[in-house]
Amino acid sequence: MRNARHLQWASVLPIGGMALLLCGCAELQTQPRGPVAFTREEAPPFSFCVIGNTRAGTRAWPNDPASPSVYYLEQIGWINRCEPDFTVNLGDMIAGDRANPLRLTAQQWDAFDDTMRSYRQPLYMVAGSRDVWDAASAALYVERYGQLYYSWDHKGSHFTVLSAEVPGEEGLIGPAQREWLNRDLVLAAGAQHRFVFVNAPIWKGTRDGANAWMRDVQPLLQECRVDAVFAAQNNWYEPDDIGGI
Repeated sequence: MRNARHLQWASVLPIGGMALLLCGCAELQTQPRGPVAFTREEAPPFSFCVIGNTRAGTRAWPNDPASPSVYYLEQIGWINRCEPDFTVNLGDMIAGDRANPLRLTAQQWDAFDDTMRSYRQPLYMVAGSRDVWDAASAALYVERYGQLYYSWDHKGSHFTVLSAEVPGEEGLIGPAQREWLNRDLVLAAGAQHRFVFVNAPIWKGTRDGANAWMRDVQPLLQECRVDAVFAAQNNWYEPDDIGGI
């Protein structure tokens, strides 16, 4: 599924009286458009799925180094049964190959594309640290799937993907990306809901990264009334509330 954007699992999150199903088609935006047009009364209901860390642990085909996880294939089936509008994958979608990114890593992405054809709805992607770890792997990812950070609108709500895997700015949301985020969220002021996705919970990471997030990113998210931020990487479910988000 090259040049596509899409994610998945299942829980229910109450947001402003709305029950959001995170079992959880939109238009790709690499640059902010005009403000979202729907009013709160007009916006139709929808659901989307969120999943992450789907690289192969237990391979479906043990002798194939590019094999998807047997559990991931099962989860796609459950997602299809939920019939969401779309899915977001929070990253670490492949195992990666730091020794030879242009060979085995490309093979893994080919297998990933084959697996994605099992989805019955769009899939939006967030690059993780196993997907992108240097300039070469970033170039490979961008060539196949587009920019590392981007946004889209769907039924009156706004969705923003951030990346802490930009080469030279790993673990952080860099100045150029923060400037882009500010423009993106300002233009989404009229949206009924605003959601942000990032691979890792930076605010819980190393001291420098967490401090930078709380200093440079969190105030912007609060000012622009973001409803929820989704991250993966940590292998447990941990709902939290920081500044009302």
